[in-house]
Amino acid sequence: MSTRFAFRLARLLRHRRRIEDARALAVRQAIERHESARTRQISLELAAEHARAGLNAECATGATGAALRAHADGVDDLHGRARAAAILTAAEASRIEERRAELVEAARARRALERLEEIQRAAWSAEIARADQRTTDDIATTRHGRTA
Repeated sequence: MSTRFAFRLARLLRHRRRIEDARALAVRQAIERHESARTRQISLELAAEHARAGLNAECATGATGAALRAHADGVDDLHGRARAAAILTAAEASRIEERRAELVEAARARRALERLEEIQRAAWSAEIARADQRTTDDIATTRHGRTA
C-alpha cells in the first residue's frame, strides 16, 4: 500500500478550479462593464436634462425658430443616446446574472470533486490504519506465540 494519498481525479479538480477562477473573472468583468454602462447612462441623462433646461431658457429669451429647432434636435439626440445607454445597461445586468449562474455551476462542480477527494482520502486513511493494526496484531501474535 502506498504511503502517500494520490487522488485519481486531481488533474480534473485543478481543471475545475481553473474554470471556476475564469468564471469568477468573467463575473468581475461583467460587473465592471455594467458599472461603466451605468455611468455613461447617468452622464447622458444629466446632459440631456441640462440641454432641455437650456432649451427652455432659450425659448424664454425668444430665440429664432431655426436655433430652437437645432437645439431641440440636440436634446432629442441626447435623450436617444441616453435610452440606448439604458438598454445597454440592462443588457449588461442580464449578462452579470448569466455569468453568476455559470460561476455557481462551476463552484458546484468543483465542490463535488473536493467532496469526493475527502471521501477517498478518509477511506485511504482508514485502510492505512487497518493495515497498521493488522501489522501490529501480527507482531503481537508472533511474540505471544514465542513466549507461550
